[in-house]
Amino acid sequence: MSRLLISESEKKHILNLYGVVNEQVTQQPTQQPTQQPTQQTSVNTQTPSADQLKLIYDFTTTVVFDSGYYNKSYVEKSQIPQQLQQIITYLDQNKDTSTTKSYIAYLTISSSESRIPNTDKENGKNERVKPLFLSKQRSNTILNYVNSILENKVKVQPTINEPQLGNTLWVNNKEYPFCPSNKLKSGDEQGYECLYNYFNPGNGVLNWYNGKNSKYKGLLQQYIKEQNIEVKIALYQITQPVTTQTTTQPVTTQTTTIPGQLNEKCLLGLEIELNYTQKDTDQSHWCNHAVYEFY
Repeated sequence: MSRLLISESEKKHILNLYGVVNEQVTQQPTQQPTQQPTQQTSVNTQTPSADQLKLIYDFTTTVVFDSGYYNKSYVEKSQIPQQLQQIITYLDQNKDTSTTKSYIAYLTISSSESRIPNTDKENGKNERVKPLFLSKQRSNTILNYVNSILENKVKVQPTINEPQLGNTLWVNNKEYPFCPSNKLKSGDEQGYECLYNYFNPGNGVLNWYNGKNSKYKGLLQQYIKEQNIEVKIALYQITQPVTTQTTTQPVTTQTTTIPGQLNEKCLLGLEIELNYTQKDTDQSHWCNHAVYEFY
C-alpha cells in the first residue's frame, strides 16, 4: 500500500477524475462577533392620586343627537364648547411658570340607548346596525371634539363607560304587543319591520307607526328617556409631584451562528490521505501505475 499527501485542490481534481474517493470535511459554524449587552430604560408616569389633586372647575351636561346621527355638529350645539372655553380661560389666566403649576382634565362619558332598532343615517347611508353602535360612535365623537379643543392646553384623561341598553322591550313587549317576534322576517331579531306603517301585529293590535303619538305615546317617552349621553369634565390642579418610575432592564444579545461557513482554522494543517489496495478479486479496475498531477 502506498501513501501520499496531497493538497485540497488536488483532492478536488482527483474526485472529478474518478468519482470514487469520498471526502469528509467537518464544517465548523462561524460565529458573528458578540455585541456587548445594552440596557433599555422605560419611564412610567403614574396618574395623580386623589390627595394630589385640587378641584378647580367641573360641569356635567348632556348631548342630544338626532336619531341615527353622531357627527360633531350636535356637540357644537351643546353646552360643551362654552364649558370648555371656561376651562381654557382659567388656564390662560393662571399661568405661573415660577411655581410650575400643572393641571389635568378628567373626561367621563356615559351613554345608553333604547331597544328601538338602530339605523346609521350618516352620509345618507340609512344602514341597519347592531345595538349600541350609535352610542359608541357618539362617545368617540365627543372624545375627539374635547381633545381637539383642549389640545396643547391640558392633558385629558378620558373614561368612556360601556354603553347600556334600555330595559323597555321593543320585541315581545307584553303590555304593548305591537312587535311580536312570530310576525318578523327571518334574521330580524331587532324588529325593524315593526317600524313601518304596513306592519300588521295581528289580533287587531295597533301597529307602532300609527300608535306612537297616541296609544303608545307614554311608551315612546320611556324609549326617549333611555336614550341619553352624559358628559362630565373636571379640571384639577396637581398639588404634589407625580411619582415617576424609571425601570432599567438589560437587553440580552445572542451570538448568531451561521451554519455552512468554514472556519479558517479548519483548513490549517489539513491533510488528505489517499489509499489504494489492489484486490485480486477485482478484475474491473487496475491502477498499479497511476499518475497524479499537481496544480
